[in-house]
Amino acid sequence: MTAPLRGAPAMTLNDSFCKADVGLPPVRCMVWQGWIMVTLNPDAPSPDATLTGVRHLIPDLDMSTYTETFRETFRWATNWKVLAKNFMESYHLPICHAGTIGGASKLEEMVCPEGTLAFNYHWILKNDSVPLALAHPSNTTLQGDDRRKT
Repeated sequence: MTAPLRGAPAMTLNDSFCKADVGLPPVRCMVWQGWIMVTLNPDAPSPDATLTGVRHLIPDLDMSTYTETFRETFRWATNWKVLAKNFMESYHLPICHAGTIGGASKLEEMVCPEGTLAFNYHWILKNDSVPLALAHPSNTTLQGDDRRKT
């Protein structure tokens, strides 16, 4: 059921227009682990149900307690989908970041488990040659190999 329009001031001359027939669909919104999850699908399962596997992958990282500590804004003349995909894959690290963190990643050691209907993931364990690529020394939450994971 849609929420009817409360007003349509520019439509007064259109005799066939009826505010009650036009409206926005309801939006389901909930907070999961500090993330705002939005769907137009009233029958979609909850994030708790579909993203349980994420919580198992990062049990010690309570994202609901995260706070923003730094922000930068950039304007890039690029396709946003290409930019987003760039941040979700590791293939570009050894080439595009060869002079910084790229030398710590070996693509042939990438682990790509089978994903789920809701998400997929992969990781690379970085070597210790580039401290910038490792967990920050003040991070006491990550232990063992999780300190070297990307």
